[in-house]
Amino acid sequence: MSLQKIALIDIGSNSMRLEIVAVRGGDFWTVARYKSSARIASGMYPKLAITPDAIERACRALEEFRRRIALHQAEEIRCVATSAVRDARNRDEVLSRLSSSLAGEVEVLDGEQEGRYSCLGVQNGFDQPDALVFDIGGGSAELIDLKDHHP
Repeated sequence: MSLQKIALIDIGSNSMRLEIVAVRGGDFWTVARYKSSARIASGMYPKLAITPDAIERACRALEEFRRRIALHQAEEIRCVATSAVRDARNRDEVLSRLSSSLAGEVEVLDGEQEGRYSCLGVQNGFDQPDALVFDIGGGSAELIDLKDHHP
């Protein structure tokens, strides 16, 4: 079986994270992790607009992530944005700039998707069939009820 590398980017309200994973068959493992404190939600309230400075910080972080992705030769990139971008009145402008800096699509997760992905991440290192999972981020909080290993 061939080895595939996938880059995963999470654009949160305070930080942006890049994780590069190697996948072979049904197994995966982390190759590299990077974090940027872009603080995209800084200054966005009460107008609910992401500021030009915050957009610029996020774009610079994505450009650096792109260099690291190329260095690790990841074949696929998946980039998601959470509550700050989801709630921003200037969301279309923000997504356009971020997508341009990434040279790829940025998907905005709704609250339910965000909670589900958080739950799946927790399940990877947690072998309990039933649990309550809390995801407390910089701009939102999700509560996920895990029953019989299913969110």
